[in-house]
Amino acid sequence: MGKLFSAITKRQDKSACIKIRELDEELRAVIEAMAASDSRFNESDDPKLTEAFIYEKASLSARYGYLMEKRREYFGGGFDKKK
Repeated sequence: MGKLFSAITKRQDKSACIKIRELDEELRAVIEAMAASDSRFNESDDPKLTEAFIYEKASLSARYGYLMEKRREYFGGGFDKKK
């Protein structure tokens, strides 16, 4: 019984590690997209494009918040946006 429990626990740990790694990769992608969106917003002189970038940033911020919440469920740790 001990070996079976150990194998199940290791599988669960590995699965959680993979999920955390996937979340971290997606968080990095969202952070990069946020930076690109900020840059496009700052360079825009068209009011319609400026409005589109505002909505894009809001969408990315919501996605970031969702991913952080999911990561905390798995790991309980933070992810420093400024790194």
